[in-house]
Amino acid sequence: MIRTIGVAAFLAMMGMTAQAQENPPGSGTMLAGTVPFSPEAVNRAFSQLSEDERYVIQQRLERRGYYDGTVDGLIGPGTREAIRQQAAAVLAAGEQVRVDTEEGAKAFLTGLLPLPPEELPEWDAFFGVWDCGVGVFSYRYDGYATSPDAPHLPYMSIEEFTPGNFGITYMDGYRTGLMDVTSTTMIWSSPASGDIFDCRRVSAPPPRPGAGAAEQPPVREPIETARPAPTAVETAQPPQPEIKPAAVASTPAATVWPFEGTWSCFSETFGNGAMDFSFGSDSVTVAALGSTVGYADVAMIGGRGTAYLVNLMDGQQAGLLEIEPERMVLVAAGSLFDCSRETQP
Repeated sequence: MIRTIGVAAFLAMMGMTAQAQENPPGSGTMLAGTVPFSPEAVNRAFSQLSEDERYVIQQRLERRGYYDGTVDGLIGPGTREAIRQQAAAVLAAGEQVRVDTEEGAKAFLTGLLPLPPEELPEWDAFFGVWDCGVGVFSYRYDGYATSPDAPHLPYMSIEEFTPGNFGITYMDGYRTGLMDVTSTTMIWSSPASGDIFDCRRVSAPPPRPGAGAAEQPPVREPIETARPAPTAVETAQPPQPEIKPAAVASTPAATVWPFEGTWSCFSETFGNGAMDFSFGSDSVTVAALGSTVGYADVAMIGGRGTAYLVNLMDGQQAGLLEIEPERMVLVAAGSLFDCSRETQP
């Protein structure tokens, strides 16, 4: 998954976004008319970006005060004007910028994608080195890698959709969810592959770039007590390039699962909208698809009864995490959902 990005190109992009961020909204307004700008070129360049990238750019412009429209990934007068104002701020910072050609507009928009340091979570969050059983994962302030010594992939966006639960999109478009993050433990998940790993922090977050000890953010105390260490168990499958997490022994079928009931699930991070999932004792129904699929296996994750991995009869997987009486986090269908309970079983 890790893809190396040229150091010079990445530093140039980060420099552009950092300089633009230093200029408050309105500082480049007087220069907006002097920016080489073509609506047609901006439209073509914007439409060539992925859906995730279009959402991220609108969100970034919104947070900086240039855009007050709907974050929908669509180009319109409001988005074009916000891009013009952002370009003016970069111009005011002394950078040369052209958005009057398709090539220039695409280069400028691409330069807005890496997450600037100002938008990183303010506390220690998930930063540090984690032992996730299948490998040691590193989360630095400049990106993520599956080894502390490997090139780190920059973040495109980080959303803390509930306390201690993060959705992360990287510069190559890959997504992961980091759930139930405490000072010592977390659950790592990939909506794309269905992998879910129990992780233990083995290294504290590094010092923030350019900040002295007195300026470092405080460590947030765990919301709950730390989970016990993952239990080593056997796996029935032969080794794979990307090893699935080993499931602990499944609870007997007669058990009433804590996730049973109907849930309204929304994925604001990935723009997938709301869906209803009805989890029963042995199957799940997705109302929007009109389908019911039985469970092939249900396994507890972490030993606390608040997280489960459900293998479905059609070969799909669902991760049910942070289960509470009225809410839970669902990893399924290639997305990360925040769910509210509608009805009890």
